[in-house]
Amino acid sequence: MNFLSSLSVRTILLILVILTMLPCLGIVLYTGLESRSHAIEEAKARTLRMKQRLASNQERTIDNTKQLLEILTKIPAILDRTEPDSSTLLKNLLAQNPCYADISVADPKGRVYLSANPAPYSNVSEHKCFRDAVLTSTFSIGEYGISHEIKKPILHFAYPALDTSGKIKAIMIAAFDLNFYGRLFSQEKLDSGSALALTDMNGTRLYRYPDNKLYSGAKDLPEMIQRMSGKQTEGTFIAKGIDGILRFYAFKRLRLNNNGPALFMRVGIPASKVVADANAAMLRNLAFMGTITLLALVSAWLLADFLIVKRLYKLVDFSRRLSAGTLSVRTGLSHGDGEFGQLARSFDEMAETMEKRSAEREQVEKALIISERNLVEAQSIAGLGSWEYDVERDEEFRSAEFFRILGLSQKKAGRAYDSVFDYIHPDDKPYVLEKITATLEKGKPYDVEYRILGPNGGERIVHAQGKVSVNTNGKITKFVGTILDITERKKLEQKFLQAQKMEAVGQLAGGIAHDFNNILTAIIGYAHLILDKIVDEKARQGVKQVTALAERAGILTRDLLMFSRKHTYDPKPLEVNDIIKKVGKFLTRLIGEDIEFHTQLYEEKLPVKAVSGQIEQVLMNLATNARDAMPNGGLLTIRTDLVQIDNDFIAMHGYGTQGDYALISVSDTGTGMEESIRERVFEPFFTTKEVGKGTGLGLATAYGIIEQHGGYITVYSEPGEGTSFRILLPLMEPTIIVEESADDQTVSARGNETVLLAEDELEVRESIRSLLHANGYRVIVAVDGEHALETYLANEGEIDLLLLDVIMPKRNGREVYEIICKASPGIKTIFISGYTADIIERKGIPDGCRFVTKPFSPHTLLWELRDVLDESVPTSG
Repeated sequence: MNFLSSLSVRTILLILVILTMLPCLGIVLYTGLESRSHAIEEAKARTLRMKQRLASNQERTIDNTKQLLEILTKIPAILDRTEPDSSTLLKNLLAQNPCYADISVADPKGRVYLSANPAPYSNVSEHKCFRDAVLTSTFSIGEYGISHEIKKPILHFAYPALDTSGKIKAIMIAAFDLNFYGRLFSQEKLDSGSALALTDMNGTRLYRYPDNKLYSGAKDLPEMIQRMSGKQTEGTFIAKGIDGILRFYAFKRLRLNNNGPALFMRVGIPASKVVADANAAMLRNLAFMGTITLLALVSAWLLADFLIVKRLYKLVDFSRRLSAGTLSVRTGLSHGDGEFGQLARSFDEMAETMEKRSAEREQVEKALIISERNLVEAQSIAGLGSWEYDVERDEEFRSAEFFRILGLSQKKAGRAYDSVFDYIHPDDKPYVLEKITATLEKGKPYDVEYRILGPNGGERIVHAQGKVSVNTNGKITKFVGTILDITERKKLEQKFLQAQKMEAVGQLAGGIAHDFNNILTAIIGYAHLILDKIVDEKARQGVKQVTALAERAGILTRDLLMFSRKHTYDPKPLEVNDIIKKVGKFLTRLIGEDIEFHTQLYEEKLPVKAVSGQIEQVLMNLATNARDAMPNGGLLTIRTDLVQIDNDFIAMHGYGTQGDYALISVSDTGTGMEESIRERVFEPFFTTKEVGKGTGLGLATAYGIIEQHGGYITVYSEPGEGTSFRILLPLMEPTIIVEESADDQTVSARGNETVLLAEDELEVRESIRSLLHANGYRVIVAVDGEHALETYLANEGEIDLLLLDVIMPKRNGREVYEIICKASPGIKTIFISGYTADIIERKGIPDGCRFVTKPFSPHTLLWELRDVLDESVPTSG
């Protein structure tokens, strides 16, 4: 009863209809099964009758064959071999009797001398029928088998022809074609898929209809042999044939004589055909009953739906909507005197009362929701999270922004205090815990900055503030506070400080660059002139040392200019691996023999846009630091790879712009660094080396170069664990990279042309004049821009090249060049200057003109001069 009471009204009505129809369904099924059984019995009887007809035909075949062969023994032409058309007679007999595969005549020794076919047998003395006929001098029957001569399943018969003395003159032989059974079988009105099989005593399938070519000559199925090999000589059974079709089989074991071989004859009808009509009738009856049942069910369903269910659904829908909070809902039923009407009136009155009470509460809740939403939006905009801890109840509240800052899931996070403390940087935990303890125990203000480690491993900096509330007894009851993510602000502060330091160094360098470069140019020039005039080797070594020191000073100036980006920057497409291969040759000599040097290069090209010399300088600086960190030897490894910066990378490392980058990793196995040192390695003039062994500009220069290339450089190091610098350079689209070729040193830099040299610094002017004069050139000098114009006009037509300082009194180099070009378009010109790149950029170098930066070596100037003079097409202004 409990089960029925839980069912719907329509379900109960449907169950009643189904129970009513069950007896009718049982009758239909019983009748169908009876018809099916009758069809099966009828099929068995059909197969038995068919089998019996085929067996009877076999007996008639034996009698007919005996009569035929006996008649042949009476024909003299066949026995005496005198008639040439005897073989024609046999052929005609074979054509009139298609049940035979061959008719032939053999002599007493088994040699065949007449045959209806073209002599299929040469000798039949080994055939059983022949041997029995010779032995008994009577009609004999051979064995079933597949003839190798005519390739058919056959049964041989033999009949001896005797002379008057009873001696055998010849043997008449007939080969019965077992395929004849297939023709008889095909004439029966059987269902498609019926089959006939003849099998010998050994289980070899002699013949099968249909598909004899596929199955004859092979072993019969073991199940078939077992079914037919029992004591019964005939019977029926159901089994699957060699083709996988289930059939009803009838079989008979035939013996042509008492001692003759047995032949199994098997006839099968497909089981699916046997029961097809019975099954179809049963399905029709079931379909009819199903239709009647369905109509009854639909009628019961519609009746219940119209009279009862629709009203109940309205009441159920009313209850659900009311429980869901829709207090304005009503039943929609009339309030009559019936049970449904009384129930509807009670429900509608209850809903009206609840709606009135809810209206007042909604007004208060709306105001609260608006206030909370405004607070959440304000916190999200400000990036400010908040929390509140009720000390007495041990309950907490945390805002959504609080969880976002910590990188936590609001559902998965635990208590606020525990969540924060679990992700505080290990080095900051003691300090934060001390502050929290002081606030909760002594009521001190809570104001602290610390680092947190997000779930993805990224490090961030937060600023937390809070205060406590006390009751009238002075006991702390609440601890409320805020948390602010200040990571980006801290990074900006650090970058700003770094930029200020570099700008200060850059301004210092920019202020002295011009004068310093001019001095170095003069020193280098005079040193080379002296070097060409002295022979004493010790003196030459001293002069070489002077030039080397001057060149180092020039490099130092360029390093200083790097910080303010006042150096020349002209990036070109380069392949990172090619740079590593090139600089690797120098690094091997730089680091010494006690340090191993390995490279691990990315297998594909890594094209970047960079200044090759500057990237090489970065690698040289890093290798020098690595060498100094491994005084007792070690391993220096440079590795390249392809990395991708995505949102996860940025969140974990705290820097980067999305895209593909070429990675250059420079790692050593040296002494490593403390964190306090690691944080300052990129500061200008910061060094841990002894006085005189380091300027503190190497890593700062590297930082400036990589930053100007739009890349990133970071350092990872632990004391005793070595150091690894990671450089990331943005990849560019694949392009053709032209390798820079060295100057052709086979061409002489000397000449005899006339050069107008305009330089306002006396020492520089004289050193350049002496250098050019010593190399065969005629030099006309000018001390400023106006003087250069006057000198050119005085020697117009004789001057082959202008060598102009960019910045000069009265007129700068460009103004001089432009005025001279009006009189001599295409005059070959080289500009020189020791000023910073920003000043040179403002003054401008005309298109097609060469520019050489001071300080330069004499060889650089001479080769540049020679190269311009040897140009076949004049330089255009």
